[in-house]
Amino acid sequence: MEYYLSEYLSIIESRYFDDDNQLLTDRIFPKGYLPEDNLYANLRIPGNLYIIGTVNMDDSTFAFSRKVLDRVNTIEFSDVRLDILDFDFEDNREDMNLDNSWFKTSYLSIKDAIKTDREYVKRVNKEIIEINNIMAMGNKHFGYRVRDEIVFYMLENKRYGLLEEHIAFDYQIMQKILPTITGSDRVIKDILIDLYNYCNPSNHIIDGIDYIRHGEEGNNYRYFRK
Repeated sequence: MEYYLSEYLSIIESRYFDDDNQLLTDRIFPKGYLPEDNLYANLRIPGNLYIIGTVNMDDSTFAFSRKVLDRVNTIEFSDVRLDILDFDFEDNREDMNLDNSWFKTSYLSIKDAIKTDREYVKRVNKEIIEINNIMAMGNKHFGYRVRDEIVFYMLENKRYGLLEEHIAFDYQIMQKILPTITGSDRVIKDILIDLYNYCNPSNHIIDGIDYIRHGEEGNNYRYFRK
């Protein structure tokens, strides 16, 4: 997808808020590419456009590049409940009409986040740094974009009181960090063990023949509850 969505992935980097607080990008077509009176000359990606993709992962699936993973939240649906056979139930949920302000980001740069809540940003960033230092062992560490998006996620969660803080941070580990840990090098195992120990400080494990069993015995996780 980094090939056929490459131009989109690039242009979203130009997002900004206009004078009416509308989220826009630079023009899709550069100035001079189309006549100024052309209907599409000023075409931009609007703030209410969201792209959600799905993929079935198997041996024939190409792994996503870091360029893609750094810009998305990867949500894995692996909960299969074969015991449910009866799908004939009454759905009492009601539709909700929500303005786009409920979905669009409130922050485009770390400066925006710091202006909102400097102390909270510093506290979240401290944990991000500790995790990134572990990832650096195998050159799997991430950059500013991933850091910023985790901070934005945590700020939005705090602002609306959606999840407990440790649960929200756990989701970001699962969606932004774990998908980038791939490969068969020995250092990958070391990274995963150190991440486990960071997220479960009451049950540290070491590399050995029974390290997986010892890890499963821990039940006082700070993160990685699942």
